[in-house]
Amino acid sequence: MQTDTIAPIFLHSLWRSGSTYLFNVFRRSQAGYYCFQEPLHEYVLLSKEAPDNLLNMHLELVETLRHPNLDQPYWAELRDTHIYWKDHVSKSIIYDEYFADTCSEKLRAFFAGLLEGAKGKGIPFFEECRTSNRIKALKDVFAGTHLFLCRNPWDQWWSYKVDTYFDLIANIIANTSDAPKSLDCLKKEIRFSTFHNKDILEEFNWFDLRPLTAENSYLVFYLLWCLAWIEAYQYANVIINIDQLTESESYRQDVLTALKRQGLVGLEFNDCHIHQTHFTLKEKEFFEKLELRVYEHLMSGGTSLALVEAIRRYRKDNCPAIQSQLPENAGSDVVLEDAVRGRDIVLRLETKSRHRINHVRHLLTQQQIALETQFSEKQQALQQTAEQEKADLLQHHAQHEQVLQQQLVDLRRSLVQREQEFAALQLQARQTAEQEKADLLQHHAQHEQVLQQKLADLRCALVQREQEFAVQQLQARQMAEQERNELAQCYIEQLAQQQQGFAKALQLHAEQQELLKQANSTLEAELRTQLYAQQQVCQQLKQSHAISQVELNSIYTSLTWRLTAPLRMIAGLFDSYKQADGVNSRALPEAVIQPLSILFEQSESAQLYSLDEGQAMSITCGHQTNVPVTKTIDELLAYHDHAFVRRAFLDLLGREPDHTGLSYYLARVRNGVSKLEILAQLRLSSEGLSRNPAIRGLDNAITRYRWLRRPLVGPLLSLFGVKGESGIAQRLRAIENILARAVTDTGAIQEIEKRLESLVRDSNTHFQQMDCRLASILEAIISQTGNRTGVTTNAAGEFQHSSHLDHIRGHNAMSRSTETYEVASTSVGTISEAAVQRIRVILEEKGGI
Repeated sequence: MQTDTIAPIFLHSLWRSGSTYLFNVFRRSQAGYYCFQEPLHEYVLLSKEAPDNLLNMHLELVETLRHPNLDQPYWAELRDTHIYWKDHVSKSIIYDEYFADTCSEKLRAFFAGLLEGAKGKGIPFFEECRTSNRIKALKDVFAGTHLFLCRNPWDQWWSYKVDTYFDLIANIIANTSDAPKSLDCLKKEIRFSTFHNKDILEEFNWFDLRPLTAENSYLVFYLLWCLAWIEAYQYANVIINIDQLTESESYRQDVLTALKRQGLVGLEFNDCHIHQTHFTLKEKEFFEKLELRVYEHLMSGGTSLALVEAIRRYRKDNCPAIQSQLPENAGSDVVLEDAVRGRDIVLRLETKSRHRINHVRHLLTQQQIALETQFSEKQQALQQTAEQEKADLLQHHAQHEQVLQQQLVDLRRSLVQREQEFAALQLQARQTAEQEKADLLQHHAQHEQVLQQKLADLRCALVQREQEFAVQQLQARQMAEQERNELAQCYIEQLAQQQQGFAKALQLHAEQQELLKQANSTLEAELRTQLYAQQQVCQQLKQSHAISQVELNSIYTSLTWRLTAPLRMIAGLFDSYKQADGVNSRALPEAVIQPLSILFEQSESAQLYSLDEGQAMSITCGHQTNVPVTKTIDELLAYHDHAFVRRAFLDLLGREPDHTGLSYYLARVRNGVSKLEILAQLRLSSEGLSRNPAIRGLDNAITRYRWLRRPLVGPLLSLFGVKGESGIAQRLRAIENILARAVTDTGAIQEIEKRLESLVRDSNTHFQQMDCRLASILEAIISQTGNRTGVTTNAAGEFQHSSHLDHIRGHNAMSRSTETYEVASTSVGTISEAAVQRIRVILEEKGGI
């Protein structure tokens, strides 16, 4: 099955064969390969829910396994494509399917996800040590180019000894349930213990406690080496020998030519180097004796003699030069003799450790049997005790049952006696009920005659009451007609009075509208004056900063500054304090000298604060926003002026600042006092010590700052270029704070203008709606009045419908001035109480409100 992505490249190998070197060759190439290293590693499975852990195993592997230095972590590409493969990786595709003939759906989905993640990033390249016997299965599904990397097995097996992990991996692979017949025969011969568990770490722990002897370890390794080579010999596109790649320049060129025929370019092997060991004839005999046993197992498992001979020819043709002629012993070569002795010691230690572990396991087994025997004896004793107690309980139960049966007989006798008494009582009650029934029937007949007489009397009284009600109803109708006529006349008089009031209100409204325009003009002029003053302050600040920058440049270019450069490097551990306090002498000026136009544009969407020092507010798009929670010291130090003081009180003391504290600390901030000094005052106060603010880095920053302020430590550190306080730093902090205030004030003024315009539009809309509603009410009143009194036909009291609408609108216009002022006071009051107060004074002076 072909995929719609770029054909991938697979590099198959066993462990410790130089595969990391080839992975680095492809990754550093300029031909655009996107390289994945060992995507089927069990650590990838364990990190699928925490992908950042994939970046933490870089330096450890380089030092322990003697890998080449890489420019980025091993699994950086896997971390970047985590979302594509995290749902497909599982234990079964890592080791359980190592000898599978076909590619399972899980393995297919896993590599398909990696190919999907590599789209647009380069040619996908996979270096994997767990697919050496799955070359055919992967080639049938993904096609592409399949390379196989091998190394001479003697050096490769000795390289396994760098860490017990590699012997464990060989045992895990041999533990698979679908192993070839040859491997099953070998496991039976060496009495290999199998263990299967859903948790891969449990399998690692199992085999870690059951290591193989040196001979058995090489038997398992070499059989896996032969099986992997046979798979590559039949299905790989190119087989690369790392030993020949190290020794022969001509072999490097042959490999590059073979790779170019596969379309792989941009590769260099000039720095290839793999370690090759000097062995003796005695060690050669050790290996060859075990290899003959492996060949026998291969042929017994169905491998042809031709393939076994091909393996032996390949081993002979690619044998490292230093191993082609081996000395009988180390001779006078002290280094070789030490190496031989060291390897011999390792083999003996492995064998002895295996025997010791088996002995310990045997002792543990005996102890377990003894404990099980003791447990069985105690269990039997408990059973005997339980049976005795059961017999006692049965005897007690029989005695208790006899007592209960006697009690049951007595109860039955008592029940019969009670039933006889109940029958006698029931007969007596029936006789009494029949006598009472006869008496009630006689009383009912007498009572019915009395009720019929009362019903006749009530009917007569009802007829008389109906006649009286008819007379009263006629009188009520006459009185209602008279009251209706009087009410109509009253309505007419009230409407006449309202016409006069409407005319006066219209004149008053015109005067108040003129006063309101004058107040708006005055307010606009004052706001523009304040804006111009702020712009002048910003211009002065820019000039002040230019002077400060010249002073800083003169310091940086001075001879003293250059001579103390090494001392400043020694004091680099205090850089975190400088950056935390916001006084980095080189970084701060660039932030301070931003063009003021850019700062003003940013102020329109940022959090703004009122122009009044004692009244803070947050405006974003015309409504108040919640203050965010401070998590780190950098976030707290990012606030300025009033916002910084308020934020410090909330985070360190858990309350709003009082008027005295606000005035005091606001003055210190505007004078350029270090923010850390203010934080230290609040944090170390009695109220601050009673709380534990969750601000990361706060206490460390305060501690460093206090050390710099100490009488002896501060001057000593100043000799090394570390200055806690300086005049330039304080001036820069003051400039930065003033700039922040300027941006805030400018944004607040612009917000006031926008709200005033919106207020006028809303007021006009509201007045139009009120006109429509009052007109509707007047029409309803006129309609009802005309129907009751017939005013429309009376020439003396006639008036037009349109005139009443005009008077209603006049009354509405008269009330607009007052209503506009109230709405303006409510809306603008949230922006600037001072501005509303000025409007109120102007209107009172003009006699408006």
